[in-house]
Amino acid sequence: MANATTSEECKIPGEIDLIGIGVRTSVYIQILLAVIKVLNKGNQVIETMVFGMITTLSLVISAIYQRKSGELHFLLLIEVSQIVSIMTVVIYVAILYDGNTGIQKKEFRTGILFVIVSLFTLCYNIWVWATVRWKLVDEECSEQVKIFIIGVPVAPIDWFRDFSLAMNCVGLVLLPITIYYGLHGKDRKSNCYILIISLLIMILWIASIETTIRKNPVSNTWDWNFGQVAALTIALVDLANTLISIDLSRDEVNEKMSFYDFDDDHNDYDNY
Repeated sequence: MANATTSEECKIPGEIDLIGIGVRTSVYIQILLAVIKVLNKGNQVIETMVFGMITTLSLVISAIYQRKSGELHFLLLIEVSQIVSIMTVVIYVAILYDGNTGIQKKEFRTGILFVIVSLFTLCYNIWVWATVRWKLVDEECSEQVKIFIIGVPVAPIDWFRDFSLAMNCVGLVLLPITIYYGLHGKDRKSNCYILIISLLIMILWIASIETTIRKNPVSNTWDWNFGQVAALTIALVDLANTLISIDLSRDEVNEKMSFYDFDDDHNDYDNY
């Protein structure tokens, strides 16, 4: 049974390589990148999200390994589940609103990686939520563990557990549908309203993750190490490259428009 410690005495050792501030910020930047790329209506969005997929897969594998080694509190498994879930959902949305007419051949390997990452994430989430009801109660500080949904605390072993388990099972059904839609989809015009709603949901989801981390008795969540700095640096470089490429593409469009305007004026002059 869990130790009957008070909230002042209770402290869950955190794992900064899984839920540290650098890792979380890196994930949030990648979410922002996905939204920027979709809003920019650029092609091959899925091909540019490899780093996000690798980050998600690494977090899942690391969490499972550390849990099997007996070094990880079950709350941290739940936190990792929340982080990798939001990243996977963002990739789903990016594929559905990609400007391509189906996944191209050169994106095929990236598509396979997406399938592997999605399956790993969904199976990991199902494992976490299927076992939380009897695994969490044997952990230290289990009585203080809460999940915060838009600031509202809920017990992870009650209705939220059933809801999360059901949603991940639905995700397994939606995965082949998403793949088929990506392979055979026609030209898709982005629905800005749906995209804005998705963005608002992501913001609320991120706020819930941060509130859960802040209000649970977990230590070291604001500490830094080399791995976190490296992850954040790569994400920032990707963000900078994306912004630069968008600026360059706009310059190219402006140059083409100027050329066509000049050509039209020249033809009008010749006709005259």
